[in-house]
Amino acid sequence: MKLAKKYYAVRKGRVPGIYKTWKEAEEQVKGFPGAEYKSFERLEDAKAYMEGKNECICPELDTETMIAYVDGSYDEVCGSGIVLCYRGKKEEYYFWTNIEEFKDSRNITGEIMAALFAMDYALKKGARKLVLRYDLEGLEKWATEEYRTNKLVTKVYRHYYRKFCQMGLKVVFEKIKSHSGNFCNDEADSLAKKASKKESNVEWMPEDFESIIRTLTKKGGCL
Repeated sequence: MKLAKKYYAVRKGRVPGIYKTWKEAEEQVKGFPGAEYKSFERLEDAKAYMEGKNECICPELDTETMIAYVDGSYDEVCGSGIVLCYRGKKEEYYFWTNIEEFKDSRNITGEIMAALFAMDYALKKGARKLVLRYDLEGLEKWATEEYRTNKLVTKVYRHYYRKFCQMGLKVVFEKIKSHSGNFCNDEADSLAKKASKKESNVEWMPEDFESIIRTLTKKGGCL
């Protein structure tokens, strides 16, 4: 199995800098009083850390590509958090879902709804490609049919994923390890937690959502 590439940022050490291997970074921090260092999966996050910025920095993209960091949480309701990078701007959205048929899936529902929001938003903004960064493994595998859609919420997710793809959106799935030092993913996580307490900055549901739920429920998951 291919290991994810990492960048090791040494903020305080013998020779501060960004290193491509732990061995190089370790030489700078081992035995160094008050050493500060952290590993990242993205170079831009490592650079932000070196500059003392603990925030999500959007990378440069072509005008037809959007990046979305999505996460879900559960407390009072299912919360969804989304951080979007598009045309040099960062946008943040969070909302909650309280659908009886989805409640037992909790944070999974939150992340699925966040992903669908990102797909819908990308199309409405004119993006042709969405890089979806997430930490829920099933998000890609339910879409590509590697996993069975045994629950209603996953059936609904696959339906809308197919619909958005048919409308011309290309979705590229990129899994991110939870709490791996990715500031954008951490922001999406914080937004989802806020939403799970019935806080929101946007109201959203996919088109024909209630009708699709009824149809899938009656037909046992088939449309």
